Amino acid sequence: MKRIIIKFFFSSFMLVGAVGLTDASAAPVGEWNFKLTPNTFATNRYSDTNAGYRAAKAQLFQEGSGYTFRLLGTGVDECFEREMPAQVEKTVATTTIIPRPLMRACPAVRIIIFNDGSGGYAEAKVGRKDNAAWAKFEDVDFGLTPR
Repeated sequence: MKRIIIKFFFSSFMLVGAVGLTDASAAPVGEWNFKLTPNTFATNRYSDTNAGYRAAKAQLFQEGSGYTFRLLGTGVDECFEREMPAQVEKTVATTTIIPRPLMRACPAVRIIIFNDGSGGYAEAKVGRKDNAAWAKFEDVDFGLTPR
């Protein structure tokens, strides 16, 4: 089964659109355990306990020169319930995934995963567009470990 995905790749100077077909059975290039709350990424205020977390998985697919990210699990927030184009930055120590928000009201987030398998964390973009900065979700264990 093939489905059409419209992707947008952002750079600091231009916006380039691309349309491609994604094979629904394609194997992910990365897959991690991920703990969800009912409002994952909705706010920076969380309890430091893991009460209410649900097991999920985060998947990253590569299609040509672009990437697609998705979260799978019960109770995924509507901002993250479908596949979404993602920017991926890789270093020796980390893989950073920046999914493109599906809707205007959805938060901009990035997920930083340690390549040694020891975990990772997530950050949300806070502030106004002209001076927005990444802020780490404090006291949250997203359980980012390889599957």
